[in-house]
Amino acid sequence: MPAPKSNNYSQNPMPQGGGPGQNPAPSAPTARPAGVPLGLPGVGGPAPRQAAPDPQWQPAAPGYLKVRFIHTVAAFVPVLLVGLGLDALAVLTDGPLWMRILGVLVALVAVFWGGWWLLTTPRRTRALAYALESNHLMTRRGLVFRSITSIPYGRIQYVDVDSGPLERLSGVSRLTVRTAGEAAGTVVVYGVPNDIVDAVRAELVHRADERMAAL
Repeated sequence: MPAPKSNNYSQNPMPQGGGPGQNPAPSAPTARPAGVPLGLPGVGGPAPRQAAPDPQWQPAAPGYLKVRFIHTVAAFVPVLLVGLGLDALAVLTDGPLWMRILGVLVALVAVFWGGWWLLTTPRRTRALAYALESNHLMTRRGLVFRSITSIPYGRIQYVDVDSGPLERLSGVSRLTVRTAGEAAGTVVVYGVPNDIVDAVRAELVHRADERMAAL
C-alpha cells in the first residue's frame, strides 16, 4: 500500500495584524511615566503642600504702651535740652557761630527723630508679641525691621521675671529667657500682664523640663 503523500506547503500561522482586509489588532496602552501629570487639576501631580497655621500671638498688654512712651520721652528730652543749652550759651556769651549751629542741629534732631519715635510708639508696641507653640517659643518685635525668633523648649535653661518701677505701676512684667547651645543667648518677652506672668513662666519651665527629660 503506497505511503500517503505529504503536503508540499507549510502551514504558517496568520500574522498578528490579521489577514488581508482585516483591521490590525489593537496594541497595548503605553504606561504613563510616574510623576507626569495627567493634565487634570489635582490628578497625577504632587499633593499640594498645606500651609502651616499661623502662631497664636499674644501681644503686649495695653499698659505697656505707657511705659514705652515714658522711655521715649526720657531718651530724647535730654538731647533736646543739650541742643537748646548750646544755642543759649552761644548767644549769652557771644560764642562762636559753630556752637550755635551745633546747638540748633542737635535740637532739630531731637525734635524730628523723637517726634517720629513717639508717633510710631503705639505701632511698635503692638508689634511686640510672643507665642507658645507645641515645640518652641516664638517672639516678635520690630516695625520697620521685623524680627521673629524661635526657641526650642529643649534649649531653655532659665526663665526670670523682671519688672521696673514703671512696669510695676503699669501692671506688666518682662520674661527673660536664657538659652543653651552653640547659639546661646537671651530673649526678652515684654509687656506680659502681672496676673499671668507667673503662669507663663511655669509653663515655659514645664515644657523645657519635658524636652530635657526626653533626650
